[in-house]
Amino acid sequence: MRSTAAARGRRRDPPRSPPPRVGSRTTHVPAPSLSPESARVCHGPCRFGGGTVTIRFALNGAPAEAEVRADEMLLDVLRRDFGLASVRETCGIGVCGTCTVLVGGEPISSCLLLAPLVDGCEVTTVEGLGGEHPVQRAFSEAHAFQCGYCTPGMILTAKALLDESPSPTDGEIRLALAGNLCRCGCYLKIIEAVKAATSYRSPGVSPDSPDGALTWRP
Repeated sequence: MRSTAAARGRRRDPPRSPPPRVGSRTTHVPAPSLSPESARVCHGPCRFGGGTVTIRFALNGAPAEAEVRADEMLLDVLRRDFGLASVRETCGIGVCGTCTVLVGGEPISSCLLLAPLVDGCEVTTVEGLGGEHPVQRAFSEAHAFQCGYCTPGMILTAKALLDESPSPTDGEIRLALAGNLCRCGCYLKIIEAVKAATSYRSPGVSPDSPDGALTWRP
C-alpha cells in the first residue's frame, strides 16, 4: 500500500481532528452563511462524542444541512442524504480515488473523512460542475474513460490541479492523479484530457500570463 503523500497524488489524507489553518486558502466561513465564493476549507470546532450532530456546509454551491452520526463518513452522507451517486466506494481505505470530493478545493477521500468535520466547509462533487465544465468536456472529447466508474474522482482531482497550476507538465499531471486508479487502463487518454483542458482560457488572456486561469463554467 502506498504510504506517502506523493504516492497518493494530490488527494489529501482526511484530518483525524478538525484541521488547523494552513495558509491563505484555508479560510473558515461560519455556517449557514456560506457561498461558493467565500466558503473554503473547514477548520472550525466540531464537538461530538456520540449520538448525532447537525452539520451545515456548502454543497455544490448551495447551503446544505444534515443530521449525521458522529462516526459516519462523508461518503455515506452524500449518497444517502443527498443522492449524489457520483461519490463511489470501492476500496474503503482511501487508496482508489473513486470517492474523491473537493473540500475547500482540495481532493479528499470521502470514505475516510468523518462527516462532522465538513461543518462550515465547501464540498464539491462532480454534479456541482454542471456537465459543461472544461475538464468534463475535455474528458468527453478525449474519450478518457471506458466504464466511467473512476471518472468523477479523476475529473475533480484534475480540476483541483488545474485550479492551482493552469499549465501542468506531464509529470505533474501523473503525480496529481497517482491517487486515482483506473482499472480500465485509460491513463494515456486521461492525461491527454487534462492537457486539453488547459486550452480553455479566458478570452484575450495570454497562456503565459499569471492571470491566464482556466475559465470554469458552472
